[in-house]
Formats: sequence, structure tokens, C-alpha cells
Amino acid sequence: MSISINLTCTPSLNAALQQHRIPVVRDIRLVNEAGVVTEPLQLTIRISPEIFPEHSVHIDPLPPGGVWHSGPLPIPLRWEELASLTEGVSGMLMTELSTSSGELLYTGEQQMRILAFDQWQGLAVMPELTAAFITPNHPKVQEVLIRAASLMGSWTGRPALDEYQTRNPDRVRKQAAAIYQALSEYDITYVSAPPSFEEHGQRIRLCDQLFSQGMGNCLDMSLLFASCAEAAGLNPLVVFTRGHAFVGVWLTEETFPDPVLDDSTLLTKRTALGIHDIVLFEATGMNRGAATTFDHAVEAADRRMLIPDDFQVFLDVKRARAAQIRPLPLRTLTSDGWVVGEPEPVHTMHDRPVDIVADQKPGERSAISHSRQQVWERRLLDLSLRNSLLSMRIT
Repeated sequence: MSISINLTCTPSLNAALQQHRIPVVRDIRLVNEAGVVTEPLQLTIRISPEIFPEHSVHIDPLPPGGVWHSGPLPIPLRWEELASLTEGVSGMLMTELSTSSGELLYTGEQQMRILAFDQWQGLAVMPELTAAFITPNHPKVQEVLIRAASLMGSWTGRPALDEYQTRNPDRVRKQAAAIYQALSEYDITYVSAPPSFEEHGQRIRLCDQLFSQGMGNCLDMSLLFASCAEAAGLNPLVVFTRGHAFVGVWLTEETFPDPVLDDSTLLTKRTALGIHDIVLFEATGMNRGAATTFDHAVEAADRRMLIPDDFQVFLDVKRARAAQIRPLPLRTLTSDGWVVGEPEPVHTMHDRPVDIVADQKPGERSAISHSRQQVWERRLLDLSLRNSLLSMRIT
């Protein structure tokens, strides 16, 4: 009897995958290459360290040349084990195939990486899972919003964080600016990503670490602002360029059709001068030492969007929520672990951000120099809405 087995599984897993029920084993393919199997088979799957219990699958007898597929297996992962991981560990996924009488037909092992609780797997593995690290229900977020409401009151005479209820892009922009200024008061120092020792992605400093340690990088600060904006009812965006991330919000109550998109013109058209649909800004402008006004942070993000071949993708958080990407649960430990420190911010006066005029005439962006070959390639391969063949209206 000769049976071949091909196992397809997730190469690495973490708490975010567990929370969104992404299967560890995507498919198992069995082929009876020769001989006759007259009795049922038993396929057993286990992992070390034991983050899920031993799982067994019953298989009917396979005729010669017969093929069997398992499809995604609903193996429940143990949340307690994944939530307690502070560093990634190497795991081993083991499979055994035997007959109902106990005869062992096959054994196999496959390495797997089990990541720390706060490990982000980067843009290569389900980039929409970035939204899982945006946690609007953290207790400190509400304190930020209280301070933002106070700033709104001093700027506009009305402290309400009323998101899109007024249908006024200028008021929505000022709410984003108030959250930006409130976060800048915590004097979070810019620091590079924490060591992760993984090939892809990086460790994310969640809200509890940012407020207790007072350190964060561009991605940490972008996700922190997105958490506060989402808690205030705004629709945040996270933009990824090469080696960098920044953030933005919708100024109108809209979303994009998909959680993750790679067409930069979808943003540049909506942030152009006189078009008040989206505002983007550098989150590192909230860091201590690099603190800048909200309007200067907006200008920095606009300049970043004009750098050729720098843009990668962007995430629409509200659309990701519609796709069932939920925030990670707040991790707490009862004895001397993961206790949130609460530094008191120093309240200072901030300049009121510039007003935007609804009927302002759209302006032209400065031209970007390209070679003739680059212009020809872009026109030939243009799959954005600028291509009239793709956005043509039949009349």
C-alpha cells in the first residue's frame, strides 16, 4: 500500500489569526497510488507546543488511484496560549495516518512559526489584518477624546465630537486635528520598531505600551491615532509607503469598496487642493522632539504621496470592519504583568488649524518629472480610474 500526503498549512500564526478563525490547516490531499484499502483510515494532527488539542479525521476507504481532500479544518486554537506569548517560538505540526486497526501508514512533520501576541505579519500576509491592531475600546483612548473635545470647544465654541453629523468637512477636519493635538500632549518619543527576530512584519506597540513606555514609531503612532479616530466615529485610513506608514481620515462619510487598495490616485484625487474628501498627515508629527502642527503634518504627508514609486498600499479601516476584521482583545494579566501606566499629559495651547472653504476652486499639483519610457509604461499599464477606457460611461 502506498499513500502520498500533501499538507498545506499556514506557515506562521498568531493571536490575530486565531481571533479571525483563519484555519491553520488549509488542505490535506491524500492519494492512494497503489494497492487496495479495504478499511477506513484515521488522520491525526497535533502540534508542539500544544496550542490546539489533538485533532482526528475519519476517512473512508480509498480505491486505487483515489484522491481525498480535507479542505480547511476547523481546528480551534487555544487563546490563552497565544495571548501569553511575548516572543515567537518554533513549532512542529505532526501528522499521522493509520488504519482503523491501528496499522501506521504515514508520519510527517512540518515546521511552523508561532508568533508573539503583538506581532504584525506585514503586508505579505493578509494586510487587512492590520486593522486588528487598531483598538478603539482601550480605556486611555477615552481620555484622549475628552481632551480632544476640550480643544474643539476652544477652537469652535462647540466641544462635541459629532463625527459626520454636520456634513461639514471643515468640522470633521478639526476633529481629526483635535485628536492629533491631544495625542501630541503625551510626549511619546519616536523610536524604531521593537526587536521581533522575524523575517516579515514587526512588533506593534499597542495602546498600553505606548502610554506606559512613552515610545512609538510611525506605524505605532498611526495605529494609535486610528484607534482614537475610530472611537470618535471617524473613518480612518492607514497608508503604507516603502519603510514608512502614516494616517488619514475621511472628511465625508464614505468608504472605499475594498479594505486594502494599491492605487495611490484614489487618495491623491481626494486630497487635491479644493477637494475635501480625505485628509492625510504624518503621525510622527505627534512624537516628542518632532512635534509639529497638524497643518504641517498634512503638508508632509502630501509631499510623501508625490514621491515616485514610494507608495505601496493603504487600508480603509471601516471597510476592514465590514469584512469582519475585529480589534484584538485588550490583553491584561492579573499579577504584575501588562499593567497600563497612565502618564498625565501636559496641557498646552495649540494653534487653530486653517479653515477649508467648501467652494474653493480645485488647484493643480506640481508636476513630477518622468522619463519618456516611464510615461509610456504608465500609460500602457494604467489600470486606475484615470484610464478613460476603464471609467467610461455609456451614454
